[in-house]
Amino acid sequence: MAKSKVIVHMYTSLDGKIDGTFGLQEGGQASFNHCMNSVYQMSNANTFGWTSLKAMEVPGDPDLTEFKDAQLPIED
Repeated sequence: MAKSKVIVHMYTSLDGKIDGTFGLQEGGQASFNHCMNSVYQMSNANTFGWTSLKAMEVPGDPDLTEFKDAQLPIED
């Protein structure tokens, strides 16, 4: 079986940080938008680490009571 080819594209600051206000500085939003658009156009899959997911977190808890008695099939 052949191994998959994985290419990782990351948007980072000059000091290697992936989280912070560097994307909000002058010119930063344009470079961030270019990076995000390019990544989504070049790939068919995306993955996010804990830091990135935490930055996109929505406050509060969703109301899941309507699914309380839902039965889901157990299968592969």
